[in-house]
Amino acid sequence: MMLAFSAIGLAETDVSQIASDYPYKESAIMATVLGTPAEQQYKFKNPKGPKVRKFTTTKKIPEILREWKDYEYGVWTQKDKKAPLIILISGTGSVYNSGMSLYLANVFYDRGYNVIDFSSPTTMPYIVSQSKNAYAGYIKDETAQLYDLIQKAILREKSDGMKIDKTYIGGYSLGGFQSLLIHEMDEKNNRKIGIEKSLLLNSPISILTATKKLDGYLIKNGVYDARSLEKYLDTIFSKLIYDKSMQIKRYGVFKA
Repeated sequence: MMLAFSAIGLAETDVSQIASDYPYKESAIMATVLGTPAEQQYKFKNPKGPKVRKFTTTKKIPEILREWKDYEYGVWTQKDKKAPLIILISGTGSVYNSGMSLYLANVFYDRGYNVIDFSSPTTMPYIVSQSKNAYAGYIKDETAQLYDLIQKAILREKSDGMKIDKTYIGGYSLGGFQSLLIHEMDEKNNRKIGIEKSLLLNSPISILTATKKLDGYLIKNGVYDARSLEKYLDTIFSKLIYDKSMQIKRYGVFKA
C-alpha cells in the first residue's frame, strides 16, 4: 500500500490510517469484491477515455474467431511535457477498457503520468491475436510475449510525440503478478524498457496459494457443487441488495 501511494505522489499520507474506517476489512475476499466505498474513492479532476491503439494478428485464424483478430490497448498522453510513464496490465479476464482498468489509468493520468494500459493475456483478443502458443495460463510464455508488445507500444508512442522521463509498470490481481515478472525480465535484458519500479495491487504472489484460499473459502461456506454455489451466491447478492452498509464499486464515465 505504501508503494501504491508513493507512486502517485502521496508519500506524505499516513498509510497506517488508510484503512482505519474501511467497512470490509474483516474479510479480504469481500473487500476484493466490493472495493472502496464511493465516499472514499479518489476524486478525478478530469477523467477521460483512452486513445485506442491495436496490434493486428499476422496469423491465419478461423473465421469464427475473426472478431478477436485485433489486440487493443489504451493510451493516455500528457500534452506538451515530459512525464513518467506507467504501464498497466489488467487482471484475469479483464480488458484495457474495463471499469477497474480505466479507473487506475485515470488515477495516474490525473497525477501527471503518461499511461499505456494493456488487456490481460487471459482475454480472447490476446489469445487469438497475439499468443504464440494459442492458450492462456502459462505465465512464462505470456511474460515474454507481452514484454515484446510493450516495447513496440512504447516506441510507437514516442514516435507519436509522447515524452517520457521514467518508466514504471503495475497491475492488479494477475496483472500485478505479471508486471513483476516483466520488470524482472527487463532487468535480465539490460533494461531495454528501463522499468524503475513495479506496483502490485491485490496480486497473488503464489497463484497456487491463492487458489487454495479461494477453494477453502468455498468449503468453509458449504459450497461443494454447482447447486450449493448458486445458493451461496444468491445469499451474497441478497446482502448487496438489502444491506445498506455495503456498496458496490462505482466508476465514472470516461470520455475520450
